[in-house]
Amino acid sequence: MEKLLSAEILVPIIVNTILAITTIFYLFETRSTRKAIVNQFRMSQRQHFIATAPFLYFGSIKKIEGTLDFAVKLTNASDKLARDVSCIIYDNQKKTFCYPNTTKVVIKPSASSTLEINENPRTAAEVKKRLCEFYEINEEVFSHLINESKKSYALIFYTDLEGAVYSVKSGFSWNEDDTIIRGRSKFKKLSDPQPL
Repeated sequence: MEKLLSAEILVPIIVNTILAITTIFYLFETRSTRKAIVNQFRMSQRQHFIATAPFLYFGSIKKIEGTLDFAVKLTNASDKLARDVSCIIYDNQKKTFCYPNTTKVVIKPSASSTLEINENPRTAAEVKKRLCEFYEINEEVFSHLINESKKSYALIFYTDLEGAVYSVKSGFSWNEDDTIIRGRSKFKKLSDPQPL
């Protein structure tokens, strides 16, 4: 028993125990440090996103008298320029999409613009093809946004000065007096700027 309690046996056990505890503490500490670094990186990405991204929303959607066309008022609530603005309306009753003829619309910071959208019915495939060609993005990016759903919705696509593509999707329904009731808007960055 005295041999088990001798210094030659106890000292290495104590040293190894302290070393094991220190190693475990170090692993937990570096793990929490790595998590903090990742969170800080994500926060800086969000801050860059907020600093560079324009934010558009639907001011109103009205039917133009005497036609089946729509007048869509888009407002840029940010202090950033929104370029290449395009708007798509999905009508859940007709199960069709429609979009304007012009796509080179620019909306200045803190300003509004009205787009006239033709009531020429389009399919989801036609809309995706047009967007892929115009914004130079593959079709999978648009597949979750452009779909036939139970509710009507409006989509805005635009780019910032760096060339990143953004979308805003907002559901809506029509009142009896041809005004809209807007749903929640979902803002999303679809792609990063294209390299030159």
